[in-house]
Amino acid sequence: MVSIRMQMVGCALAVIGWILVLAMYVTPMWRVTTVTVNGTTQSVWEGTFMRCLRKGGGDRSCRSYDFLVPLSPDFEGPSSVALAAVITCSAGLVIFSFTGRCAKLVFKERTMARFSVLSGVVILIAALLCFIPVCWTVDLIVRDDHAAPVGGTRKVELGACLYIGFVAVVALAAGGGLLCTSWPVNQNVWFWPISLHRTEGRETESHQLR
Repeated sequence: MVSIRMQMVGCALAVIGWILVLAMYVTPMWRVTTVTVNGTTQSVWEGTFMRCLRKGGGDRSCRSYDFLVPLSPDFEGPSSVALAAVITCSAGLVIFSFTGRCAKLVFKERTMARFSVLSGVVILIAALLCFIPVCWTVDLIVRDDHAAPVGGTRKVELGACLYIGFVAVVALAAGGGLLCTSWPVNQNVWFWPISLHRTEGRETESHQLR
């Protein structure tokens, strides 16, 4: 019962993390650049798919990246790793689906235990893949902001997606860890039931001979 509850909690956290990683990847708020010119403030929101311009009056216009508005070189690496995190987390959830009730008709309990642990490991890898682009982008933004002149009209800030990414990392790490530890390691479930059974048989025979 405890292992089933841990599985359900781990799966719920993994799904929440997957949703947050996907939201982080598609939302254009990785980096927010604010420029003030002649008392007018404009904000540029940059993401992996599009760039949005918000004027002081509240009007906002977004445009997807193309050959006229290319993706910033700063985001080429982080966006690729973030996409890998989305794919890896999706794969982990698919693997976990093999531990459901319908899977009991096809797989043995020991095989389902392996699927549970494997899904946890894959989701932990997804957490690492999500952590890398978030820290990478934060480092780029901090260095860019420190390089800006003091008292200048340009200000670079962290976008909301980066905070979402940190929460996603925590959810994925917790969910993957619970899935890895949700099945007890014993002779009935894990990898060495035959050898343990033979060992017990030999001990019984030795006691009878004595």
